[in-house]
Amino acid sequence: MRLDDPEVSATRAVICVLQEQLQAESDDFLDSASFFLQIINNVEPHQDQQEVLIRKHFASCLDAAD
Repeated sequence: MRLDDPEVSATRAVICVLQEQLQAESDDFLDSASFFLQIINNVEPHQDQQEVLIRKHFASCLDAAD
C-alpha cells in the first residue's frame, strides 16, 4: 500500500474527517486541518486554490499569528 496513492489518500481523508467528528473538542484543529489538506492533495493537488481560500476566510487569524 502506497500512502501517496490517490485512492488510499481519499480513504484516509474521509477517516480524518470522521475522527474529528469523534473528537470535536480537540484543540489541535490546525494540525488536523493541515494533515487533511496534505492527504487530500495526494488525491488531486490544489495547493494554490486552498491557500487563496484559507487567506480569504481566515485572514484575521493569519494576521493575529504574525
